[in-house]
Amino acid sequence: MFTRWFGDTPDFALVEAEIGEIGERLHFRWLVRIRAERIGIGFFDVEQHAYIETDTGRISRIRLLSSGYCPSTSTR
Repeated sequence: MFTRWFGDTPDFALVEAEIGEIGERLHFRWLVRIRAERIGIGFFDVEQHAYIETDTGRISRIRLLSSGYCPSTSTR
């Protein structure tokens, strides 16, 4: 999944990540900072949340929410 979205990105950094549970669902959140000419000039932040349901130890459903590519204003 990440390779498809970010695989051709020359500059990629995981800035934050969290894993938790909400009821019986797993919750993953991550913030990445990327730079790629195909997106634009400079760095961009992308925050994504995933809510995952499992069945017998395998992912049966995933819901994903993405901020999209936001110009980074961070200095970290």
